[in-house]
Amino acid sequence: MFWPTLRVARPGLVAVTALLGSLPLFVTIIRNGSDLVTPLIVLGVVSGAAIGWIADDPIAEVVAPCPVNTPRRIAFRVALASGTVAIITAGAIAIAAVDGAGTAEWRDRAPEAVAAAAIALAAGLWIGRRGDPAAGASGVAVGTLIPPLVAAVAFRWPATLPSFAAAPAHDRWWAIAIAAGVGACRASCDPARGPLLRTPFEDP
Repeated sequence: MFWPTLRVARPGLVAVTALLGSLPLFVTIIRNGSDLVTPLIVLGVVSGAAIGWIADDPIAEVVAPCPVNTPRRIAFRVALASGTVAIITAGAIAIAAVDGAGTAEWRDRAPEAVAAAAIALAAGLWIGRRGDPAAGASGVAVGTLIPPLVAAVAFRWPATLPSFAAAPAHDRWWAIAIAAGVGACRASCDPARGPLLRTPFEDP
């Protein structure tokens, strides 16, 4: 069960997405830049959104009779993808630290990274339940775009919405992450028990 689930967790796509998110950081280091705030924001958001790839589950029909239910398989895939993201992110930050660049800001990027991951996962799972074959890619796209959108709108309502800048409302990224996490948990329920019952193999 481990190896099929590992393949479905799309470790290659997760790794490539996280590496793409780390490119601005590497470019800044190569150019001897000292301001790593924006590269770390990109790294956090894109790496977090990479979790959305696990929404694709091409073997769902095959493993349906297995005693391991859908939420457990999804949790296992999330754990595998999160491990991949953590290794790449930690490696990028370690390289920045070895190069002498200050990385104190990376801790401040954790809330939006977790929010991006939760949003990507929730969006991907809900889209997947409707039979979209590109659920993973859609989840990654949503997880990458929504945090910058929220941060942009936060300039209009700075006391309500969180932005990427240090502000009293910055910790509200955790509230967004929790809300998206609840949505992801709801979407991870076995389709036979949820309101979205249609699959790609059923008539509309």
